[in-house]
Amino acid sequence: MKKLFIGGILFLIILFLVLKGGIQIGNVTIGHKLESLKMNQSSLIEKSSIYQKYLNTDKLIVLNYWATWCKPCVGEIPSLNQVKSKYEGKKIEFLSFSIDSDSLKLARFINANKFKFADVTFENLKYKNAVQNFLENRPLDESIGIQSVPITYIIKNKKVLKKFDGSVNAQELISEIDKAVRN
Repeated sequence: MKKLFIGGILFLIILFLVLKGGIQIGNVTIGHKLESLKMNQSSLIEKSSIYQKYLNTDKLIVLNYWATWCKPCVGEIPSLNQVKSKYEGKKIEFLSFSIDSDSLKLARFINANKFKFADVTFENLKYKNAVQNFLENRPLDESIGIQSVPITYIIKNKKVLKKFDGSVNAQELISEIDKAVRN
């Protein structure tokens, strides 16, 4: 009787922990899914590496917001890579920033070298909201609710010059990059 009681208590503790924290087996999630790419956010964008390494330079920045689970995002990668190769050696940085919450899936995707862009997701996790708010010209400390991808931004001198919602047409992107380079 005592073993049954202790076994029942252990079962309830394990059940509580699973339902509280969540567990994933294959594609099945029991309880709350753990979103491993969430962390406390900082609105101090100036401290982010994306700001310090890229936005705070005189280079033209092409930043693609995407996700591994987004078919249009993954589908546009080859054309984005072709556009990037056209501008090799120029003062243009091509960056990718994912809204994924599954760090393992994202890391595997990035390591597969499908994107020829530098991915800045992991190094800017703490500033993810501030970066998105900066790009959308919102207060840097605003909470982000709904996110849509893909979105491609052309940025120069800390200012968004052009935003492409949805999959970007390579010729249109090239035209806008060339216009930004001339100005």
